[in-house]
Amino acid sequence: GVELDPAGQLVLRAVLPVRINKRLRGYVEVGENINYLFQQVAAIAQVDLYIGLAKQNLSRSQWERQVHQRGGLPGWDQYPGLVVPYQTRSLLPKQQLEQVIRQLQQDPLKVISTSVADNHFRIGQIPLQDKRHHIVGYLLVTEDVTARYNDTIGAIKIMSVVALLVGLGLTGLFYIILGRAENQMSKWREKVAEESQARAAIQERHIKELEYLATHDSLTGLPNRKRLDNRINQAIVQASREKEPFVVMLLDLDRLGEINDTLGHEVGDAVLREVADRLRAAMCESCFISHPGGGEFVILLLSAGARQAMAAVRRAQKAFEAPVDINEVKIDIGVSIGVVAFPDHGTDTSLLMRRADVAMRQAKQRKSGFAVYKSESDPYSVRRLKLVGDLRRAISAGELVLHYQPQINIAQRDIIGVEALVRWQHPQQGLLPPFEFIPLAEQTGLIRPLTVWAINQALQQASVWGLQGYKMTVSVNLSVHNLLDKDLPGQVQRLLKKWKVPPERLVLEITESNLMLEPDVALATLKKLQDMDVALSVDDFGTGYSSLAYLKTLPVSELKIDRSFVQEMMQGESDAKIVHLIANLSHNLGLTVVAEGVEDEATWDKIADLGCDVVQGYYICKPMPPKELSAWMMTTHWKPDSSKAQLSHQAG
Repeated sequence: GVELDPAGQLVLRAVLPVRINKRLRGYVEVGENINYLFQQVAAIAQVDLYIGLAKQNLSRSQWERQVHQRGGLPGWDQYPGLVVPYQTRSLLPKQQLEQVIRQLQQDPLKVISTSVADNHFRIGQIPLQDKRHHIVGYLLVTEDVTARYNDTIGAIKIMSVVALLVGLGLTGLFYIILGRAENQMSKWREKVAEESQARAAIQERHIKELEYLATHDSLTGLPNRKRLDNRINQAIVQASREKEPFVVMLLDLDRLGEINDTLGHEVGDAVLREVADRLRAAMCESCFISHPGGGEFVILLLSAGARQAMAAVRRAQKAFEAPVDINEVKIDIGVSIGVVAFPDHGTDTSLLMRRADVAMRQAKQRKSGFAVYKSESDPYSVRRLKLVGDLRRAISAGELVLHYQPQINIAQRDIIGVEALVRWQHPQQGLLPPFEFIPLAEQTGLIRPLTVWAINQALQQASVWGLQGYKMTVSVNLSVHNLLDKDLPGQVQRLLKKWKVPPERLVLEITESNLMLEPDVALATLKKLQDMDVALSVDDFGTGYSSLAYLKTLPVSELKIDRSFVQEMMQGESDAKIVHLIANLSHNLGLTVVAEGVEDEATWDKIADLGCDVVQGYYICKPMPPKELSAWMMTTHWKPDSSKAQLSHQAG
């Protein structure tokens, strides 16, 4: 509609609705000043137009302020009852116009004739109403009828002008402006809709990208720790409702640290991507595979029990049989797998993952490839924590015992030595194997007094056997903590002197991993022991990171091939070739080669053919207490021969 503001400005306003996706979002008001229209109409019709506003509807201060702001003169007191804020021309003098206005106020519908000098005019008015139809002012139309028009024609022309103004001028202008505004609003709405859709699409894409990055590992593309925890939580809810178990497998790469240190992290990252691809290919589609970080991967098997878990373990192990080829470098990858089941091993995500980690570390420590969680091996279980206190007492209370397993020279088929293996005769739990308490001893620092106790007991028994005519060597395992102990050589020397045992009859066994932890300190300790004529042996060779070239720099006289190669060489030629190669190269370095884990005659024959010197395993006999072993040596066809034993080690 047309709005007449208090300062007399005519404004045509239109209010248009704004809709986006057919939903009303608001309104837009469009306004345009149309004073110029009255100027054009007045010029065309040769009339003078005045606007008069009733004072009773105005505030004088507001009126004067707005007129002053627009650069006009207020003129509040010029006319009675009205103010004239707008006029096209000034055909009538002020006084005469004032008289005309007075007359029209008395008779609003009257057409007044008046003359100024020789000019004759006819004057009429149109009431101006607000939206409530209250009269708020008048539009005065003044026409010069001097020329040829009589009063009747003049009156008709005035009314025609009024009709033209109201019917054509305002209405036409309204539709012109409205059409233009509607066209602009339509384009604006289309633009807003397009931009809104584009922004919505971009926002949705960004949200999906952020969600993916928040729940996936950027290196492998597998779900990360956050997604894994959520998925296991969902599995727990589902399994609890449906009364079905599920399995969590934690895989850890055995050599990732060495790969990163040796070949660089770029190669390590490439290995991780290859591992992820192999697991995707090896596991079933329903398996959930995750990469929480580092060298760890997690496989979630839904609705699975022991049979499905073992099948998945075999598939995972098979996936890593072939080496990884990175930049034409072939890298062997080993994995250790910890297995837990819901609800047997835990009923919440945190407990399941912690116990899977415990099982994985057990597998890594035992070099067994995989392990199912057992509470008795958990260093954080109540039973294990109690064992820590018991172990301190056991060393001094005489609860620890040594069992001995013979080592047989293949060529002479006689006993040349024994390996001392510690056991714990626990008062409540019975005879405990070393893997149940040796890790505890290493974690708590008890491994040092335990090792000194074992060396003392072994030398005492060697002294007894020496008096009986048995000149066998006795082997004792050392921990990495012992190699870093500067007091160890002195302690060994005092014990040798105490039991009057020749130092060459004591063999101290060290593992590859122990050698690599602090090589300089370990080498210094080994050289001190060598200077004392104590024999040194590398245990479990083939499972660590060292090479035969590195062993050449060590003061060792014996190498023990890990039982995993010995046991698996009967199943495949690759392991047999490895054993044969190690034996040949070891002989070139002047080392005696011992094969552990010989369980039957076929393995004995194979080991002999491959060039090993000494065997040890259940095919000979199981580890036994010293009294039982002494009785066994009296009756067995494997005879101890002191001269052959000494010659064998001297030859090594």
